Amino acid sequence: MKTNLKQKKLAKSVFKTFCEVLDEKNVNYTKKKDRLAVNCILHGNDIPVAIDAVVDENDMIVLALSPLYFTVPKERREVIAVAVSEINAYLLDGHFDFDYQTGSINFRIFLSFANSIIDKQAFEYMIGTIFDVVDDYNDKLLFISKGDMGIEDALKCLR
Repeated sequence: MKTNLKQKKLAKSVFKTFCEVLDEKNVNYTKKKDRLAVNCILHGNDIPVAIDAVVDENDMIVLALSPLYFTVPKERREVIAVAVSEINAYLLDGHFDFDYQTGSINFRIFLSFANSIIDKQAFEYMIGTIFDVVDDYNDKLLFISKGDMGIEDALKCLR
């Protein structure tokens, strides 16, 4: 699908608004204007929360990923797969992606700006959701990935 001029202008406006929200929150971030992307690290209770976001002018979405800072060992991947599935079942917005082959975990959330605009409140909600969810679960998933507990005990750890 070819991107038209209207989509490009709208995407740039959305990107500008996203950056304004980060500026207002005094977030230190790296801006890549040519890709309409930002990267930042927020400080959680225990483990930092990274946010990599891009405004996609073709799909007309803002996609944000938050990679967790550890790799799940091969012998713990089945337990983590069940744990991630359990967490995702109760999340209202966004979800964790678990790559069984590599052991990597990302939190993913997006906002659409197709036939609409995204205001600052929507970005504040998006950033807040990423921070809250990742900060709530990154340490639990790390604990499960390093332990020797079975699936039932891992699920108890999440509650």
